[in-house]
Amino acid sequence: MSRYRTLMVGVGVLAGALILTSASFAAALPSSTVNRPAPTCTFKVLPTGPPRTLAVRTVSANIRQLPGVACVKITTVPKGTRLQATGGRARNNSGGSSSLWLQIRLGTGLAWVANSQVNFLRR
Repeated sequence: MSRYRTLMVGVGVLAGALILTSASFAAALPSSTVNRPAPTCTFKVLPTGPPRTLAVRTVSANIRQLPGVACVKITTVPKGTRLQATGGRARNNSGGSSSLWLQIRLGTGLAWVANSQVNFLRR
């Protein structure tokens, strides 16, 4: 019986799975990474809202590649940081709770921030 590892790959709001054999996976990554299970990041894309400016209201906010706490963290930004929301929204239902995520512009790309960590600024 072959062993398989799953590597999650995300582009925009889509997530696909790439299955590799453990031998090829082990050759590509350090051994400490091979034994860790790949996190799953599942979410539902919601209807788009208007683009808005946001401000981080908590001590800091994690900016993630896809919407969800199990998704890859890109960076952390401090309280008061202003972010440009694209209007993209998603709901992540992992861990038995539901959370709303907002898509933001980050440099030349896109990322996600939890709605609970930001306030909408007046237009």
